[in-house]
Amino acid sequence: MPERIMSLADRIIEHHGYSAYCLYLSQFTPPEDGSGRPHFPQYAVVHCADCFRGVHHEVMNFMSSYDTRYTVRVRENENVTFMPVLQGNREALVTALCPSCSDECEWCSDLVRLTGREFTDHMLCEACEDDARQCYGCDRLLNVQNDYYETFDTYGRRDDYWCRRCYADVAVSCDICDETYHQDDDPNCDCHDNSGIIMSYGAMRDASDRIFHVGRNDDGDTIIIHGQHGFNRSQFVHEPVMGFEAECESEKADLYKGAELFRNLIDDNRLYLKEDGSLRDGFEVVTHPHTLDMFQNHFDWQPFVDLSKMGFRAYKYHDPSLNHDVGFHIHINRNAFYTKRLHERTSSSPHLYGFLSFIYHNVPAMTRISSRNSHYGTITENELDNIYGYARHRSYGDRSVAVNCRNQHTIELRCFAGALNPARALGYLEFTHALWAYTSTGRISKMKEHHKMDFSAFADWVDHDPKYSNLVSLIKRSDARSSY
Repeated sequence: MPERIMSLADRIIEHHGYSAYCLYLSQFTPPEDGSGRPHFPQYAVVHCADCFRGVHHEVMNFMSSYDTRYTVRVRENENVTFMPVLQGNREALVTALCPSCSDECEWCSDLVRLTGREFTDHMLCEACEDDARQCYGCDRLLNVQNDYYETFDTYGRRDDYWCRRCYADVAVSCDICDETYHQDDDPNCDCHDNSGIIMSYGAMRDASDRIFHVGRNDDGDTIIIHGQHGFNRSQFVHEPVMGFEAECESEKADLYKGAELFRNLIDDNRLYLKEDGSLRDGFEVVTHPHTLDMFQNHFDWQPFVDLSKMGFRAYKYHDPSLNHDVGFHIHINRNAFYTKRLHERTSSSPHLYGFLSFIYHNVPAMTRISSRNSHYGTITENELDNIYGYARHRSYGDRSVAVNCRNQHTIELRCFAGALNPARALGYLEFTHALWAYTSTGRISKMKEHHKMDFSAFADWVDHDPKYSNLVSLIKRSDARSSY
């Protein structure tokens, strides 16, 4: 009869006892089938790794683990004698745990080793303990991996975790921007600090981040377009967009109370406020691009009126120590002066040439309308020698002239005096729009032929268009016709 072939485990138990078998188990790797449970003889007894109690292997639990074993290797080189080399190898092992030393994880049902756990009141495996946090309010255990928690993103509380019930009891929301903060802390936002409303002098929006207010849809809602390249001029080919910068000084008023007046318009993305180097104690109101109709019929001018009532000034100061040279700058999109699509254009614009030519041919009238001839926006006939270059190149000439042509996306009229009066501000905007229409490409040759480059012809043309009523009043008040 052939001799029975015994497994290695059987031979260890039979010939060397359980101690030797425990040593064998400490070096046993999980089976290749991935079950994590080693194969044992039918009546094998396994000792628990924590309490060392011997338990039948079918009752025992097994936890996968890893260990680094250092083995001796012999490295041989031509002129070097044999020498031992230690090399560490990470090996997969199993840890045997009896039912008294192990349990099931409350969250993931994996095996839990009871010794060395952080949260002794909860049965969690090592992986789940890494995702566990205690609620700062009620000490309830939270699973952050499942987003079952809230936090306050403020210094000193960033490491505090809150259950939703406790968070609701202590959380307070800003009534302006809805940002949440702890009831015992100061607000995180700058909404209640009006100094945060006024941005720094260098703050500006990139062309790709502009917000255009271009009209109203059939439901009466404002049509807003985000981005320079998102603006489709084909829909508004006969209507340019404009934005203005209105400078003002807080002559007899609190600067930040004045800034607060514009809170709603800032939140509606209609404008923002910023510092300006030419102002002593004031700010500059900068609007996003709007069509003329949006400024005339769908824009809130009341904050400008209230600003004037509070004691802010942008024109004719009473205090001689304040800066009298405060301006109102208007930007009109450069694309409005081109008739061809962007990729079909030549570098020159006859329309822009006519626009500039009219302004510098009518210096006396322009000075009366603008109520200003400052070194920040000089109006002089000497610029007639430069207008061809202005119309041909995107960045050309001096910035501090009546019309600044150095910007990539806009043409900036810098000649106007400051204005908080809505009628005067609208008069400036209507002048810019009217002159754009009056000097359109198809009219330039006729204007030269019939000597209509003079201001009186332009004023007669404006009188017949009802949408320029504020400009008509401005021409009359400034007596611009009498300059001829």
